[in-house]
Amino acid sequence: MDRCKQHLDTLDKDTLVIYWHIGDELVKDGYDPKKEQWNGKKTKGMVSILAKTINRSLTTIREAYLLRVNYADLHNAIVKVKSWYQWVNRYTTNKVTKPFDYQLYNVWKTFKLNLNFGKRYLGETPPELIANLLYYYTKEGDYVLDPMAGGGVTIDVCKTMNRNCIAFDISPTREDIQQNDIIVKLPVDYKVNFIFLDPPYYKQNAYEDCAFTKSLTEFYQAMNTTLNRCYQALEADGFLALLLKPMGLRESGDFEWEDLTLKCHALAEKIGFKLVKRIVAPLSTQQYTPEDVARAKKGCYMLNTLRDLVVYQK
Repeated sequence: MDRCKQHLDTLDKDTLVIYWHIGDELVKDGYDPKKEQWNGKKTKGMVSILAKTINRSLTTIREAYLLRVNYADLHNAIVKVKSWYQWVNRYTTNKVTKPFDYQLYNVWKTFKLNLNFGKRYLGETPPELIANLLYYYTKEGDYVLDPMAGGGVTIDVCKTMNRNCIAFDISPTREDIQQNDIIVKLPVDYKVNFIFLDPPYYKQNAYEDCAFTKSLTEFYQAMNTTLNRCYQALEADGFLALLLKPMGLRESGDFEWEDLTLKCHALAEKIGFKLVKRIVAPLSTQQYTPEDVARAKKGCYMLNTLRDLVVYQK
């Protein structure tokens, strides 16, 4: 069980399918799919026995079952596998389906991650957020640049939506991401139509040797350099989407409140970018534990789920 908990978020798709098959084995262990109960305890419909739609050997299933995953682990795996399975089989029914849920208002719902897009990565962006941006601000065949590509979600979304993607990162995680530090240069030989920019924030110590995370002053200096390089890389009417969130004392440890969006907006305007849209793309409340919520109530302070998606045009 501990092994499952440690590796659940990094398992490949085939392994997660095996975990899904564990549902069949749970029937032998007291799970009743008709009553949605496990040894008499209601599961509230969380466990879905859908494993029979995918062929795997019973021997492999039994070997995986020896891990003895608990109900919470199984549920997490099923949610991820179901998302992947529905995507892979999205055209197998007579019903015409959209690969993405496009948002019609300027407050975008909290998107979920999807195993079909990108590698697991610290601070990865949900694919539907990128897909919505491409839907509104690009067309098929356009060139999209992601200078901080992370796990490569933007690349995979572009493939799905028939856009061309150029991806860089200071520490590439896959072969189709080129190694580059945008603070040093941006090696693009031609103008691009759209840039997606999701920079690391101040105090994110997991990013080593990164100009953005060393201090607040250096963060703004790095942002100024980055925005200038993006401006030069864009077509005359190209778009830049900047994903940022404010930071409070409990995130920074140094200051009570810093609105990164407004201060970076001032930098963008000074460079010459024109504001097109400010979209609210909130983070999930699930990033906070019940203990975080209890402390916030006791301390009389608000937990931050605010996140801005600011779109500019050159």
